[in-house]
Amino acid sequence: MISQNSQEIPSSAPKWFVHIEGEVTGPFTEEDLPNKAAHPQALIWGRGMTEWLTFDKWKAFSELDEETKAATLVHKERLWKVRVGNQELRPLKYDEMMEFLKSKTDLSEITLFTDGYETWKEVYQVHKIMDELGVSR
Repeated sequence: MISQNSQEIPSSAPKWFVHIEGEVTGPFTEEDLPNKAAHPQALIWGRGMTEWLTFDKWKAFSELDEETKAATLVHKERLWKVRVGNQELRPLKYDEMMEFLKSKTDLSEITLFTDGYETWKEVYQVHKIMDELGVSR
């Protein structure tokens, strides 16, 4: 069952839904969530997320910068474009892209693009990928 909150939320504001004991309510603004998700079993979800988060996990997520959020919201259907120098590879799923990147010893000529990015990024600019690869610039 989904019940609508009567409060108007501007289209530019994040829209968050709360799931408590089988009932989903929302959308809520980020400012409203601490009150709406006070229940210990509350789970939070927003557009682009692949799973419901506890309030603590959501709080940590909401404090990330936009680039890290975009990388964190990766889901299996999202495709990544990969360029090596001037050659663009076929679009890859995240796991495929990571396997490709792990096979490379030099990442300096590799750039990436996916939904949520405005421009191509060097691998070194995507912190989540760098962390997962276990490398630094």
